[in-house]
Amino acid sequence: IMDRLPLRYKLILLAAPTLLLVVAVTVVDILNLTEANRDLQVAQRVSHLVAHNSALVHELQKERGLSAGYLGNRGEQFAKKLKQQRNLTDAAFKRWEEYLASRGGRILDETQRIAISEIEN
Repeated sequence: IMDRLPLRYKLILLAAPTLLLVVAVTVVDILNLTEANRDLQVAQRVSHLVAHNSALVHELQKERGLSAGYLGNRGEQFAKKLKQQRNLTDAAFKRWEEYLASRGGRILDETQRIAISEIEN
């Protein structure tokens, strides 16, 4: 059968398996890169959320410490500092809420989905 085929068809038959292999490897690489890109986007969103959470927690911890000092001294000390810290905490909370609102709540949904997926696997 091969003897009767023109040379160009023989060359095509010779090159076709290699070409198909190259296409298959390329498709697999593209799929892997797409998944890696998605993972990086999720990691970026989570890291921004962590930064905002950390800033809020830091202000809350400072307020908690001043509140403990205020209560421990029966309100004789730390009143002015506590009021200032409450303003800082309120501002941090507002920034945190604004960040979540700017994300439309999507980051929490994605984060929860990934966490559940990791637990299941």
